[in-house]
Amino acid sequence: DSHNRAAIYLISKQGFQHATYFIEAWHNLLPKKYKKIRLIQQCPNHVTSVSVTHDECIAAFSGGVDASFTLVRHQEKDWGSSSYNLKNVLSVHGFDIPTYKKNEFDALIERVSPIFEQYGCRSFQVWTDLREKSDQDWEMSFAAQLSCCLHLFSEHFSTAVIASSKSYRDMFVPWGS
Repeated sequence: DSHNRAAIYLISKQGFQHATYFIEAWHNLLPKKYKKIRLIQQCPNHVTSVSVTHDECIAAFSGGVDASFTLVRHQEKDWGSSSYNLKNVLSVHGFDIPTYKKNEFDALIERVSPIFEQYGCRSFQVWTDLREKSDQDWEMSFAAQLSCCLHLFSEHFSTAVIASSKSYRDMFVPWGS
Protein backbone atom coordinates (compact mmCIF):
# COMPACT_ATOMS: atom_id res chain seq x y z
CA ASP A 1 0.00 0.00 0.00
CA SER A 2 1.28 3.49 -0.83
CA HIS A 3 1.16 4.64 2.81
CA ASN A 4 3.58 1.95 3.99
CA ARG A 5 6.68 2.80 2.02
CA ALA A 6 10.16 1.76 3.07
CA ALA A 7 13.43 3.32 2.04
CA ILE A 8 17.04 2.59 2.88
CA TYR A 9 19.55 5.41 3.32
CA LEU A 10 23.10 5.58 4.63
CA ILE A 11 23.18 8.05 7.49
CA SER A 12 25.70 8.87 10.21
CA LYS A 13 24.98 8.18 13.86
CA GLN A 14 24.60 11.92 14.47
CA GLY A 15 22.30 12.26 11.45
CA PHE A 16 20.20 9.37 12.74
CA GLN A 17 19.87 11.08 16.13
CA HIS A 18 18.93 14.41 14.56
CA ALA A 19 16.34 12.78 12.29
CA THR A 20 14.80 11.05 15.30
CA TYR A 21 14.54 14.38 17.19
CA PHE A 22 13.12 16.06 14.08
CA ILE A 23 10.37 13.44 13.73
CA GLU A 24 9.50 13.74 17.41
CA ALA A 25 9.36 17.55 17.27
CA TRP A 26 6.98 17.67 14.31
CA HIS A 27 4.74 15.00 15.78
CA ASN A 28 4.54 16.95 19.04
CA LEU A 29 3.84 20.25 17.26
CA LEU A 30 1.09 18.90 15.00
CA PRO A 31 0.09 15.40 16.16
CA LYS A 32 -3.04 15.23 14.00
CA LYS A 33 -1.10 16.12 10.86
CA TYR A 34 2.22 14.28 11.34
CA LYS A 35 2.57 10.71 12.53
CA LYS A 36 5.60 9.49 14.39
CA ILE A 37 7.60 7.05 12.31
CA ARG A 38 10.25 4.69 13.56
CA LEU A 39 13.71 4.77 12.03
CA ILE A 40 15.66 1.55 12.08
CA GLN A 41 19.42 1.84 12.18
CA GLN A 42 21.39 -0.97 10.57
CA CYS A 43 25.12 -1.25 10.12
CA PRO A 44 26.16 -1.31 6.45
CA ASN A 45 28.27 -4.24 5.25
CA HIS A 46 31.04 -1.86 4.30
CA VAL A 47 31.67 1.81 4.94
CA THR A 48 33.52 3.84 2.37
CA SER A 49 36.10 6.43 3.33
CA VAL A 50 34.58 9.90 3.30
CA SER A 51 36.58 13.08 2.83
CA VAL A 52 35.05 15.81 4.98
CA THR A 53 36.33 19.36 5.29
CA HIS A 54 35.87 19.96 9.00
CA ASP A 55 36.91 23.60 8.97
CA GLU A 56 34.50 24.82 6.26
CA CYS A 57 30.73 24.73 6.13
CA ILE A 58 28.12 25.17 3.42
CA ALA A 59 25.06 27.41 3.67
CA ALA A 60 21.80 27.45 1.80
CA PHE A 61 21.63 30.65 -0.22
CA SER A 62 18.40 31.88 -1.80
CA GLY A 63 19.63 35.36 -2.59
CA GLY A 64 17.26 36.86 -0.04
CA VAL A 65 17.92 39.06 2.98
CA ASP A 66 18.07 36.19 5.51
CA ALA A 67 20.60 34.16 3.52
CA SER A 68 22.69 37.24 2.75
CA PHE A 69 22.68 38.28 6.42
CA THR A 70 23.80 34.77 7.45
CA LEU A 71 26.66 34.81 4.92
CA VAL A 72 27.87 38.26 5.98
CA ARG A 73 27.49 37.51 9.70
CA HIS A 74 29.70 34.43 9.50
CA GLN A 75 32.19 35.97 7.07
CA GLU A 76 32.60 39.04 9.27
CA LYS A 77 32.96 36.78 12.35
CA ASP A 78 30.16 38.59 14.23
CA TRP A 79 29.98 35.66 16.64
CA GLY A 80 33.75 35.49 17.18
CA SER A 81 34.95 31.92 17.58
CA SER A 82 31.34 30.67 17.31
CA SER A 83 31.15 31.89 13.70
CA TYR A 84 31.37 29.20 11.04
CA ASN A 85 34.03 29.24 8.35
CA LEU A 86 31.39 29.73 5.68
CA LYS A 87 33.13 29.42 2.31
CA ASN A 88 30.48 27.49 0.34
CA VAL A 89 26.95 28.36 -0.68
CA LEU A 90 24.18 26.27 -2.22
CA SER A 91 21.36 27.71 -4.30
CA VAL A 92 18.45 25.42 -5.14
CA HIS A 93 16.58 25.83 -8.41
CA GLY A 94 13.06 24.54 -7.89
CA PHE A 95 12.25 25.96 -4.46
CA ASP A 96 11.82 29.76 -4.58
CA ILE A 97 12.11 29.81 -8.38
CA PRO A 98 10.08 27.12 -10.20
CA THR A 99 12.02 24.58 -12.27
CA TYR A 100 10.63 25.84 -15.59
CA LYS A 101 12.07 29.35 -14.97
CA LYS A 102 15.72 28.62 -15.82
CA ASN A 103 16.44 32.16 -17.05
CA GLU A 104 15.21 33.63 -13.76
CA PHE A 105 17.40 31.26 -11.76
CA ASP A 106 20.43 32.06 -13.92
CA ALA A 107 19.74 35.80 -13.46
CA LEU A 108 19.57 35.31 -9.67
CA ILE A 109 22.94 33.54 -9.62
CA GLU A 110 24.47 36.28 -11.76
CA ARG A 111 22.99 38.97 -9.48
CA VAL A 112 24.30 37.42 -6.23
CA SER A 113 27.68 36.21 -7.53
CA PRO A 114 29.51 39.42 -6.50
CA ILE A 115 28.91 38.68 -2.81
CA PHE A 116 30.30 35.15 -3.30
CA GLU A 117 33.36 36.60 -5.00
CA GLN A 118 33.79 39.29 -2.34
CA TYR A 119 34.00 36.64 0.38
CA GLY A 120 35.81 33.97 -1.65
CA CYS A 121 32.90 31.52 -1.56
CA ARG A 122 32.40 28.57 -3.85
CA SER A 123 28.91 28.52 -5.32
CA PHE A 124 27.01 25.28 -5.89
CA GLN A 125 23.62 24.83 -7.54
CA VAL A 126 21.11 22.00 -7.32
CA TRP A 127 18.07 21.54 -9.54
CA THR A 128 15.11 19.67 -8.04
CA ASP A 129 11.42 19.23 -8.67
CA LEU A 130 10.90 18.10 -5.06
CA ARG A 131 8.64 21.04 -4.20
CA GLU A 132 6.52 20.54 -7.31
CA LYS A 133 6.22 16.75 -6.98
CA SER A 134 5.90 16.43 -3.20
CA ASP A 135 2.51 16.25 -1.57
CA GLN A 136 3.94 17.70 1.65
CA ASP A 137 2.83 21.07 2.97
CA TRP A 138 5.65 23.35 1.73
CA GLU A 139 5.38 25.79 4.65
CA MET A 140 5.92 22.90 7.06
CA SER A 141 8.54 20.98 5.10
CA PHE A 142 10.76 23.49 3.30
CA ALA A 143 13.66 23.30 5.78
CA ALA A 144 13.55 19.50 5.69
CA GLN A 145 13.60 19.55 1.89
CA LEU A 146 16.41 22.11 1.89
CA SER A 147 18.31 19.89 4.34
CA CYS A 148 18.00 17.04 1.84
CA CYS A 149 19.70 19.18 -0.79
CA LEU A 150 22.45 20.22 1.64
CA HIS A 151 22.93 16.57 2.61
CA LEU A 152 24.14 15.94 -0.95
CA PHE A 153 27.32 17.75 0.15
CA SER A 154 27.79 15.91 3.45
CA GLU A 155 30.70 13.99 2.00
CA HIS A 156 32.58 17.27 1.73
CA PHE A 157 31.34 19.42 4.63
CA SER A 158 30.52 18.40 8.18
CA THR A 159 28.29 21.42 8.81
CA ALA A 160 25.47 23.07 6.88
CA VAL A 161 23.68 26.31 7.76
CA ILE A 162 20.15 27.42 6.93
CA ALA A 163 19.24 31.05 7.64
CA SER A 164 16.35 31.62 9.99
CA SER A 165 13.35 33.38 8.53
CA LYS A 166 12.51 34.92 11.92
CA SER A 167 14.48 35.88 15.00
CA TYR A 168 13.89 33.88 18.16
CA ARG A 169 12.04 36.92 19.52
CA ASP A 170 9.57 36.86 16.60
CA MET A 171 9.39 33.12 15.98
CA PHE A 172 6.10 31.66 14.81
CA VAL A 173 5.50 27.99 15.55
CA PRO A 174 4.70 25.79 13.81
CA TRP A 175 6.74 26.86 10.81
CA GLY A 176 8.93 24.83 8.47
CA SER A 177 12.26 26.27 9.58
